[in-house]
This record gives sequence, structure tokens and C-alpha cells, in this order.
Amino acid sequence: MIINSNKKNILTLILISLYIMLIAVIKLLPHPDNFTPILGLAIFGGAMFIRKRIFLYVTIIALFVSDFIFNNYVHPEYFANKSGIIFFADYMIWVYLSILLVIIGASYI
Repeated sequence: MIINSNKKNILTLILISLYIMLIAVIKLLPHPDNFTPILGLAIFGGAMFIRKRIFLYVTIIALFVSDFIFNNYVHPEYFANKSGIIFFADYMIWVYLSILLVIIGASYI
């Protein structure tokens, strides 16, 4: 079956959107300390996706969205000394850099 370019682009957009939602939901669900399947998804995506740059952007956006929800609505007590909406916390740069390194490393698998 041959899929034309427009339908393929729509399907790709839907899959990317579902992936973003999946990462955000998985991160917000209760889990053991220091264990989330996000790193596994990063390894899988880095190794399997042809367009690594798009996958990298999608993963970082999904992490940012889930961190935004987590920091402002789920556990705002961790940021009691800050007021207003928290877009970026100090710890987030290290998380994002580690995910970036995993995706880059997995792309050579």
C-alpha cells in the first residue's frame, strides 16, 4: 500500500503528538525513585528513528511539558521559596543534558 506524502505527514504528526503525551503521562504517574521509562524511550528513539533531530526536539518538549506540570501543579512545595509559575528549575538542565547524551549515544547503535 502506497501512502501519499500528505497522509504520511499527518500520520507522523499524530505519532509525535502521541509520543509527547505518552512521555508526559508516564513521568507524572507514580513510580519508584529514579526510575522512569523516559530513558528507555530515549534509547529506543535514538536508535530507531531516522530523523534523530526531530526525535530529540520531541523528547525535550515532552520532558519540559511534564516538568512544567510537575513543578507547578503536582509538587509545588519543592519550590516554596519561588513565587509565580516555574518554567525552568535548576535541576532541569542536568536532566535534559543527560537525555541529550543518551539520544546521541543511541544514534550510533
